[in-house]
Parts: sequence; C-alpha cells; structure tokens
Amino acid sequence: MDQAQAEKIWDEYHQKVLSKRQAEAKVIVGELKSLNINSENALVIDATFFSNDEAGVKGLENQLSENYEVKIKKSDDYWFIEVTTRPYAIHLENSEIFDWVNFMHEVALFHRAIFSKWVITEPEINKVWASEDIETGIE
Repeated sequence: MDQAQAEKIWDEYHQKVLSKRQAEAKVIVGELKSLNINSENALVIDATFFSNDEAGVKGLENQLSENYEVKIKKSDDYWFIEVTTRPYAIHLENSEIFDWVNFMHEVALFHRAIFSKWVITEPEINKVWASEDIETGIE
C-alpha cells in the first residue's frame, strides 16, 4: 500500500468515527431535551481515546490536562487516554455538546489518536448516557 492510499484509508476511518460520534450526540441530546436537561443542569463528562503513537499520546495528555483530569494506561501496543471533568461538573447548552464532540474528535485526530467513547452523567438525577450503548448503524 502506498502513502496516498494509506492516508485515504486513515481519512475515511476518521470520517466514519466522527459520523458515529455525531450520531451518538444527536441521540443523547434528544434524550437530554426530553428530560428538560439543559445548561441549567450540571453535567459530568468522561471520554476515552486510544493511540499507538506515544508522542501523540503525550501531546493529547498535555492539551486535555488543561481542562480535564487525565489518566493514561498502556496495554500491549496501545495507550488508552481517559479524561473526566470529575470532580467538577460543567454546564453546556445542548448545542454545545455537538461542539464538544467535534472538538474531541479533532484534537484526537491532531494527536494521532481515536476518540473512542464518551459518557455524560447528570449527577442530580443520577442519569447516565454512554455513547457505547447507542446503536447508530455506523460501524
């Protein structure tokens, strides 16, 4: 496989990941709206990334640690980067959730990582929405 073909496959894969994360956000935002959860509610957000590029992992850690607690685990050839707003909660407009998803995807792409999954928790009512529980039809 030549470099151009490899880059095309990489770009197509990242576009599919972004489409899936956006579809998950659409479902989650719909559920938040149905429960009248909006920027008045405090939310906790957790996200996971993975990469096999050590330099990219360090860059991602440095960038995300400005606003999140970050943990890194290595398993075989991959690093898993877990971020959370905990112990703090944040307030987001529903439309800002889409912006957040797009940002997380772009920052992962920049650091040669994959934005793998994410979870929103509304602690007051103890309700959790996990991206991995949502069927988007995108594989």
